[in-house]
This record gives sequence, C-alpha cells and structure tokens, in this order.
Amino acid sequence: MELPPSCVEARPNKEKTVENGPQFYTDKEIARELRMSPSWVRGQRHKRAHGLEHYLDLEARYVGSCPRYVREEVEAFFASIKGDA
Repeated sequence: MELPPSCVEARPNKEKTVENGPQFYTDKEIARELRMSPSWVRGQRHKRAHGLEHYLDLEARYVGSCPRYVREEVEAFFASIKGDA
C-alpha cells in the first residue's frame, strides 16, 4: 500500500541542524543527558512552575500539550553544571 503524497516526509534529510530552525529537547532527552528519569524531569518542571525548590532551571515551551526545551538554553544549562560557563 502506497502512502498519499501528503503523508510522505517532506524533509529528506532527517538530521536535526540549526539551519532547519530551532531544535528542541524532550523530557526523555533531557533525562538521558542527565542520567535521570523522565519523571524526575517532569517533577522538576512542576516544581519550577509552582515556585518550589528545583534543580533543573530550564523553561519549557509547549507545543500543544507537549513540553519542549530550546536547544541553546539546554546546552547553556549543561555547560553551567559542568563548569564550562
């Protein structure tokens, strides 16, 4: 069964690059980089939103109901906790 043209991937190069616009991280990707669980990342987001003590100081942007984190902000945060900033 062949997919209609509207369902075919428009970008042949699926590699995420800066030239393609902003790149976002998901909770899972942040958790993987920090070697924490995705639920820990969600908990940190919840604490931050409610003014509670938190460690993960990243602001989530929502695409629909899905939280995403801007690549530049994530990389700056990682650099700051590694002492590279």
